[in-house]
Amino acid sequence: MNFHLSPARLDAYRHHDSPAVSRAYCRLHLFFCSKCRMALASLKESDKFVDQIKKAALRDKK
Repeated sequence: MNFHLSPARLDAYRHHDSPAVSRAYCRLHLFFCSKCRMALASLKESDKFVDQIKKAALRDKK
């Protein structure tokens, strides 16, 4: 049985798209689980990378 947070649940957590109880569970789990903290950090880094690509594409259009 896997007790780690799924990528979908982490994504909902970081975008504030989950109910308060679910967010509280995620926060508690992230406090104790370094693997899920690293997965969350990876998702955030992916967002930064995508934002950089979007900004570069907008600059190229000008």
